[in-house]
Amino acid sequence: MLTDYCHACLRGDKLLFTYMEARTQLCRQCSCEEFKRWNHLPKQIDESLADIIPATAQSLTAKERKEHTRLKRAERTRFYVKIALKLDEELRKIRSKKKKAIWLAEKQAEWKEIEEHAAACERYVHRQAQKRKKWKRDLPYRREDSIREKLIEQGWEEELQLSPYFLKETCWHLLRKSQEFTEQEWDEIKSSVIGGLQRHRVIRILRRKKARLTEQVGLLIRPAYRVHVLSQLPNTIIPSFGDLLMTQDFPPIVELISRGQDIPIAMLDAALRKIPEIFTNWRKDLDETLLDIVRQSSIYSGQDVSKETLRYATTLFLCTQCSDSLAYPAVVFHGCFMKSRSQFHRTSEYNDMSYNQRQAILSAVDPETLSATDLVRVAYGESDVGLNALLGGPPSAPYDVLQFHNTRYHHMTALLDCLSMPRTTSLSALLELDPYVKCHCQCFGEENRRRVKSWIEAIAGCEPHPSGIYDNCFSPANERETRYLVRYNIHFSKRCPLCHVSIGYFHRSVELFDHIRFNESFLVDEAESLLVNCEQCYLP
Repeated sequence: MLTDYCHACLRGDKLLFTYMEARTQLCRQCSCEEFKRWNHLPKQIDESLADIIPATAQSLTAKERKEHTRLKRAERTRFYVKIALKLDEELRKIRSKKKKAIWLAEKQAEWKEIEEHAAACERYVHRQAQKRKKWKRDLPYRREDSIREKLIEQGWEEELQLSPYFLKETCWHLLRKSQEFTEQEWDEIKSSVIGGLQRHRVIRILRRKKARLTEQVGLLIRPAYRVHVLSQLPNTIIPSFGDLLMTQDFPPIVELISRGQDIPIAMLDAALRKIPEIFTNWRKDLDETLLDIVRQSSIYSGQDVSKETLRYATTLFLCTQCSDSLAYPAVVFHGCFMKSRSQFHRTSEYNDMSYNQRQAILSAVDPETLSATDLVRVAYGESDVGLNALLGGPPSAPYDVLQFHNTRYHHMTALLDCLSMPRTTSLSALLELDPYVKCHCQCFGEENRRRVKSWIEAIAGCEPHPSGIYDNCFSPANERETRYLVRYNIHFSKRCPLCHVSIGYFHRSVELFDHIRFNESFLVDEAESLLVNCEQCYLP
């Protein structure tokens, strides 16, 4: 009787109603046809049959819901038309009242048996439904146990004990399938599951090594690093802690930490004494990189460029990747530039890899044989375990990322000339003065010509001149023209000087304070001292 189709129209339907007393199973549409209200039966039925005709109290149809809202439950009771007509026909053939009474008594007895049988059937169906429900509920656990047994046969028992939730977290899509696990299915998923377990093992070991390394260097090396960082204030152009560990004196210490061996005090003291020298060389190398970019420009070609040139207001850099205009020292913390110099970020190969390629390479990594520098990349890289630094190729060269901004240089010299300021004026002096000028430059449309703008707004709207002539682009704005002018809000943002690549700009001081306090392990007063000196001007 229990089928997946309607017994009346023989069509499959997800929603089927089972009527045990009537021995039938119907869809909703056929239920409304096969079961009718008493007054809607094809003909008038003897009321004495009402108690022995299969009936149901179904919910109202869409049409019936529009009728009177106070329909009684009895009015929703529907009777099985087929049996109602059959019983009524049999009753009408009997003429004697005595025989009718006997017939009704027999039918009532039969109906009682039908009801008892229907109740037993319902209990059976309920038990089967509960068994099916339990089978479906336990199926993921059985599938998990089956996959686990197969992996143990392949020699992965120890890894599964160390990672008890691997299958639930990584192979959940395999556990949710609606059929029992088979040998054929195992043959299909074997390579992918074992590959996933291999990658999980690599990441687990790398995380363990990362935790051990960060804990030990935090105790042995970070205090000295923190002291020297604070001694450099107000200068905040300093190497990150990860950069420090990548220098030649610290990888041997990292190697000993990774092996769990004791570190000779003499080796540690010698490395810590070189921290000031490392800071100096790092800053010198950074400035030389920027000066080389300046020397390669047509403006300074063949000239002797000093370090002070970097602080000139006319010295601006253009990022070829994001088109930002950058001044010194803000350029130092520009994300694209820092990534190009960082040993913790690899762009060229890693970004071009497909997901499957990355997974295949990761599966082949042996975490037990990683070099000390690779361990530092794992611990202080951008991602959870620095895998992009570990797997990718070399970063882009700084010279491919930054170039001297010739257009801004010419416009800035024109602006300084109109203000009668020397071309060696520093950016900090210009920010403090914050002059306003009239714009006569051809870069501005007719509607903006002779309009008074802040010097930053004026420079931001400039483009290269095909003629190469940049004279008389600006003129000074007098006090009367700027008296009622809404002052341009120069955008300042704060960037953590201790993690050059992974942390972006902080637009609220409290965010950077919390970051330095908790992520970089500085005390409250130390974090406040750093916070004061981290402000950078953003040039549009």
